Amino acid sequence: MLKITKEAMQRWNQIPDDVKPQLLSNVYCSKCKDAVTIINFQASMDGNDLILKGNCTVCNHNVARLIEGPEDDILEFAEKLSIEDVDKMFDNQINENNILLKQFEQHLYSQKLVTKTVKKHVDNIDFFINTFTLHYEIETPQDAWHGIDMYFHEFMPNKTTFGSVNDTKSSIASLKKFYKYLVELKRLSKNDYDEILDMIKNNKDEWFDVYDDEFEDDDW
Repeated sequence: MLKITKEAMQRWNQIPDDVKPQLLSNVYCSKCKDAVTIINFQASMDGNDLILKGNCTVCNHNVARLIEGPEDDILEFAEKLSIEDVDKMFDNQINENNILLKQFEQHLYSQKLVTKTVKKHVDNIDFFINTFTLHYEIETPQDAWHGIDMYFHEFMPNKTTFGSVNDTKSSIASLKKFYKYLVELKRLSKNDYDEILDMIKNNKDEWFDVYDDEFEDDDW
């Protein structure tokens, strides 16, 4: 199912109809090692650039396409743009995230937490920054906190098989520890951290109610 923001739709509509099929059918898949057609894509804007993220029509692997801003000749997009650079951006961000996760793990052990607890926190944050965040855009963990409400209100209950009130509570605890750690690393401001805490305080009951509503619907 195609999902596209209003701004991205406006940008997409600026592209000539005869060029659109070329853009969609000339996306590089790192698994197939070839140009493929992108399907089930989402579209969002990054500044003046349009980014399509979806799946390879051959192997269903995640693929993406960057379409530069209107200041460039749009007819040249299909000729000059490759997904390889976008794939590299994804890979680089995942590598950086995993380095940070390892540091976070060591930090938790330094607090004398037991292995089971440490693993749960790391797994929760891994899923948040490497699965949820990168599902929508290439974004650093320190910026990804803006999506916390969407994560609990839409992504976890609708796109995972493990969403529950207990999972939500567990992830909230992990996010608090993780972003407090980023403040200590000076990768997140204290003001941003306070906003995160306010967001959690003001919205957590709604996140829990998502699962209460589902239970009531099924409780016949």
